[in-house]
Amino acid sequence: MVDGEMDENYWSLWTPERIVQEGLTPEGYIVFADYLIDSHLHVLRCETTEKSSVHAWFGSGHYVRIADDLDSFFSLYRSNPLGAMFGQRKS
Repeated sequence: MVDGEMDENYWSLWTPERIVQEGLTPEGYIVFADYLIDSHLHVLRCETTEKSSVHAWFGSGHYVRIADDLDSFFSLYRSNPLGAMFGQRKS
């Protein structure tokens, strides 16, 4: 995926260069992707030196935990893209 391009689910994974340039929230989370041209952002929260959880950031300090780690996030994205975007589980 080219930086700035969305996939069929309107999600855009950022390049490492963009993450370095733009990738911090005011609370210090690392931004790595966005949904629908910055409608909301996907961020990493450092839990330990070896693990980061994934959250959706809707601005103004409003975060929703999506997954315990990146592997779990990408597994969820493959099986339930909207769940990965908004933190919803399949029914």
